[in-house]
Amino acid sequence: MVLADLNVNECAKIVKLPSDTAFSLRLCEMGIDLGSTIKCVIKPIFKSPILYLVKDSLIAIRLCDSKKIEVEI
Repeated sequence: MVLADLNVNECAKIVKLPSDTAFSLRLCEMGIDLGSTIKCVIKPIFKSPILYLVKDSLIAIRLCDSKKIEVEI
């Protein structure tokens, strides 16, 4: 399952980040790392960007980027 598949108010654990090192580093700087719990807060009608809650921070991630992050419920 990927992050983009989460429904609003659904939580998941991050199990795999993209292999692109620059993008993975940026995610880690925002607090998104392996084992973190992430919650989908808002999924707009146009589907992008999606708002997530991670470690008490709200983070907007584009749909194409959220499809690169694997999670498990």
